[in-house]
Amino acid sequence: LNNLQEKWHLFFLGYTHCPDVCPTTMLMLNEVVQQLPEEIQAKLQIVFISVDPSRDQDKLKPYVEYYNPQFLGVTGQLKEIYNITSQFSLPIAQKVSQDGNYLMDHSASLVLTSPSALKVATFSSPHYAPDIAHDLSGYIQ
Repeated sequence: LNNLQEKWHLFFLGYTHCPDVCPTTMLMLNEVVQQLPEEIQAKLQIVFISVDPSRDQDKLKPYVEYYNPQFLGVTGQLKEIYNITSQFSLPIAQKVSQDGNYLMDHSASLVLTSPSALKVATFSSPHYAPDIAHDLSGYIQ
């Protein structure tokens, strides 16, 4: 919780092997940031939480920085990730195929927390950058 102090945080759950939702959402989040006034940008941290730590450990930083160098990518042990996802009411599940490969089912929702680490809002998909930027500007003063 101490790491969440002083800034607003907009969380997105995903993983670097995600074939569709993650790349489009990360692009949209970059658009959101670009549409925010600088004073709001300075108070906000976009955080990508990888729900696939076994594959994303070494890929997470370059993946996130590709979309925006100011974005933060984090992951941890699955137990920690499940704890966060349950607090945000955003379920995740691993779907293993017959060949042993797997995908991670995850929500496309975004969660906004205040500088005191309280959940303030959930933005459900579909996401529209201008709408989210407008809403964030209303929350973050």
